Amino acid sequence: MAPQISVLAELERIGHPYSWSSEDEIKCKCPFHDDKTPSCSINVKKNVYKCQTAGCDGAKGGDFISFLARLLNTTRAVILVDLKTRYTFDEVKIISPQLVERYHDSLPNAGPLLSELRKRCINDKHIRQYRLGECKGRVTIPIKNEGGEYVNIRRYLPGAPGSDKMRNTKGHGKIRLYPIEQLRYDEIVLCGGEIKAIVAAAELNLCNIGAITTTAGEGNWSPEFTQSFKGKKVYVCMDVDPQGQSAAQDRCLHLSRTAQWVGNFLLPLDIDKYPHGDINDYIAEGKSLESLLKGVEEWIPKQVEVLKDEEPASVELVQAAKAEYAGKRVTLKACISVLDTAPYIIPKDIEIACDKSQKECTICSVFAVDKTTLHIESASILEMVNASRSVQREALMRGAGIPISCVAVELIPKTYYNAEDARVSPQLEITNRSADQVVQPAICIGEGLELNESYQLTGRVYPHPKTQQSTLLISGYEPAVDALSTYKCENLEELKAFQPDEWTVGGIRKKLNNVYEDFEANVTRIYQRRALHLAVDLAYHSPLFLNFDGRSVKGWVEVLILGDSSQGKSETAINLMNHYGLGVKVECKNASVAGLLGGCQQFGNRWFISWGIMPTHDKRLVIWEELKGASTEVIAKMTDMRSSGVAEIPKIERRRTHARTRIIALSNPRSNQQLSTYNFGVEAIHELVGGLEDVRRFDYCVLLSSNDIDAGILNKLLSSRPQTEHIYTAEACRSLILWAWTREGGQVEIPAQPVLEAATKLCDMFTEVIPLIDKGSMRFKLARLAASLAARTFSCSEDMQSIVVRPCHIQFIAELFEKTYSSDVFGYADFTEAVKITETLIDPKIIKSQLEATPHPIDLAKSLLHTNKIDLIDLQDWCGWERTEAQQLLSLLVRKHALLRHNRYYRKTATFIHLLKDMLSNNKLVDRPDHVKEEF
Repeated sequence: MAPQISVLAELERIGHPYSWSSEDEIKCKCPFHDDKTPSCSINVKKNVYKCQTAGCDGAKGGDFISFLARLLNTTRAVILVDLKTRYTFDEVKIISPQLVERYHDSLPNAGPLLSELRKRCINDKHIRQYRLGECKGRVTIPIKNEGGEYVNIRRYLPGAPGSDKMRNTKGHGKIRLYPIEQLRYDEIVLCGGEIKAIVAAAELNLCNIGAITTTAGEGNWSPEFTQSFKGKKVYVCMDVDPQGQSAAQDRCLHLSRTAQWVGNFLLPLDIDKYPHGDINDYIAEGKSLESLLKGVEEWIPKQVEVLKDEEPASVELVQAAKAEYAGKRVTLKACISVLDTAPYIIPKDIEIACDKSQKECTICSVFAVDKTTLHIESASILEMVNASRSVQREALMRGAGIPISCVAVELIPKTYYNAEDARVSPQLEITNRSADQVVQPAICIGEGLELNESYQLTGRVYPHPKTQQSTLLISGYEPAVDALSTYKCENLEELKAFQPDEWTVGGIRKKLNNVYEDFEANVTRIYQRRALHLAVDLAYHSPLFLNFDGRSVKGWVEVLILGDSSQGKSETAINLMNHYGLGVKVECKNASVAGLLGGCQQFGNRWFISWGIMPTHDKRLVIWEELKGASTEVIAKMTDMRSSGVAEIPKIERRRTHARTRIIALSNPRSNQQLSTYNFGVEAIHELVGGLEDVRRFDYCVLLSSNDIDAGILNKLLSSRPQTEHIYTAEACRSLILWAWTREGGQVEIPAQPVLEAATKLCDMFTEVIPLIDKGSMRFKLARLAASLAARTFSCSEDMQSIVVRPCHIQFIAELFEKTYSSDVFGYADFTEAVKITETLIDPKIIKSQLEATPHPIDLAKSLLHTNKIDLIDLQDWCGWERTEAQQLLSLLVRKHALLRHNRYYRKTATFIHLLKDMLSNNKLVDRPDHVKEEF
């Protein structure tokens, strides 16, 4: 039936009344019987009719053209000619009915062909009904279109092989449905050939079931046919051979989208007797198709293989990379150590557009649907990361179950996954002392992934499609609590062994000597260096935060140990690290900012952001071995991180993470000089570290000179050393440190006033020129070290949950600063005195008188005050003197500490600047003394 005809317009044109019975159907009087009340229904969208009166010829239904022909008492041909004046019909080549009749009249004379038809259950009634005929030794089968016109004559040669069995009339080979009038049935059997459809229809029409076929063999189909079966119950019955069954699967796939119900049934024929058995063979055996249909089950299309969300196996990261977990769901804890600079956008929900007419349709998993969702754990996602559009298309097709060879399908992504390309490493355990980490490639689906954070990851393990490297495809993740946060210290009573007999400075000193005597004999084998042991311990036992003067401040400690070679710096620190089982050592020789702090790291031809050793050991401790191997520029890059505890990478995408890391920096002097050759040992610290702001960030420094200990004391046999019982075991020491590390800021009780008083005293004792002690941060350094010492001596509250900083701890640390920094090797006190001397003017009255005696005192004073770098030529220019006179004034200013030499120039001292300002503000200077001639 041509879909262009307007049913309502045509009925109104001829004046045939109707009324609406539903959204798509109308009712009117039936022209096929003497209808008193409207009993005929017409579907205005499908252009088909059906009378509801039993026994009426219109009860079989048909197209609207046949309805009009009967209503107007004329032929279909006349109706079509009339309709063509108002509607556009597809141009078709019509075959003359006379030719069909001529062939039909020839069939009775074709005995062999008639015999073959009889074998296939074709009788005379079928021949007359379908106008079968004969032409040139072949059976002719005339094919009609929806308008009842002949549009093809198929020529059938029974028993012929392959394509020679059936031929079309030249120019009329368009694939069609046959017999087309069978579409009026709501139940219909789709057969595999014209002769089969004729025989099946003869039996099934009596049961109100149709039978139809296509005119191009079992394996062919046109997409326009699919709509013709909308809402019908369709049985598919093809030949029993493999080709027939493959075609049956194709037809079921095609029809399952529109038909109300689709069933595929295999004829119960002996395959040995009928290797290509069909409907004709089945009926020839005297069997009934109608009874066979009753047992046919509905055909279920093959769905895309869906990954089952089974319970994941809990594994370690190292285990997950093994082949036994390939394709399996796993869950594990890991840290995001490397992350790509930008995420990938991967299709998720996809619309599928296809003509459903391809040879691949029979094996297409999504034939019956028009949209699909790519599973979040599909291996196809790995193929689409960093891939071209063509590769992505193939990956999508594989993920959706569409044959790759299909060229007709169009995939339209509607929503997307966010995919982060990352490298994950095992979560840092409490006793992990390795700076090297295993990194595992991972594609993480989701948003909000943060570098250097630990997560509980869930997903699957696949071989990467490009490299076959084991790769995690993570479908879900949530923040995981790190090992330190979950640590619970047990047997706290045993830690009381670290407490002194009395809470005094003497009691603390006695306990520390007792501990370090044990360590010297049993752990480090380094003697006469207890200040070194204490410096390492002050860094190790510092809590992360502490409440001081009403606010939460940094608690982690940074210690610098600088000394001559072979003074036991590294050996002591490393042996204590091994004894405690905590911390990690990193070599600073040729160290980079990326290695220590973080930066962009290249994997293949792509750049990823990764964190360095400091952020990855947040809340832990790192030993910087041989700090002089790192340039002062590298040290300067970590200034902000050391003070704020936050690392930041201002690269393509700004990244921030915590880096609250305790530091023990070990080094020889940068200049390779002995400490004893420096005027003041403290100058070696400035030389090593570089920027004063970086020097300030060290909480405590120790200098070790080779002259501190006599060679005779060092060169002793172990048997001649004091033997000490090993009381402070590794387990006990580790528990004490972890107790300190896991205290919150509110669990550190520290009195502020004693700290402030001690800090004020120390600031008065030492200069800020090299700011190991400075007014801005000294109170915090004292508080941090006092809290660390309190933790070292297990000074705790009654419930043993808080660190209690006592006045004796503060006093001990204050005395430690004073003693260490005033030592001859350190020379900080001597340096302070030297600075004070250089900053104090000698005979300021003489300086004043000499300035007033110059030719232009006011101009000279202003020029001196406003010039930063001064040289001899400047004085000559300002005074109008010869070199000898200017040299005498310069010598006087240097000798009287008004000027200090700095490279090739001189700089003013603070007291001289104050003098100049005072001279100018008092207005006592004469612009030009009387003895000076007037200027021209």
